[in-house]
Amino acid sequence: MPYALGPAMKALRERKNLSQMDLVRLLDGVRGFHQGNLSRLESGIWMPDAGQMEMLLHALGATEVEAFQIRVLARQEAAARPAKTTREVAVSTPTDEVSTPSDTVTDAA
Repeated sequence: MPYALGPAMKALRERKNLSQMDLVRLLDGVRGFHQGNLSRLESGIWMPDAGQMEMLLHALGATEVEAFQIRVLARQEAAARPAKTTREVAVSTPTDEVSTPSDTVTDAA
């Protein structure tokens, strides 16, 4: 089932006058970015992880508004897609609280 993120990413790339190969060259060395995955992203059948998404938005020169709109779509679609692995979950939702193990040591003496 295709999703709206792909067409939105394609439209953003085209507004920036970049071909898929231009964008792949800009993202040279970023894990997971090759022309095949970019094509699948734009077709709505592949979603980058959060780090890849940020690199993609940066390479596209997305404005704050464009980046916000893309992130909202990514979050909605990540929630709607059945995640097969944790690497496939696109944009993580930040939380206000961070839980850490207790470092408290009790004195037995």
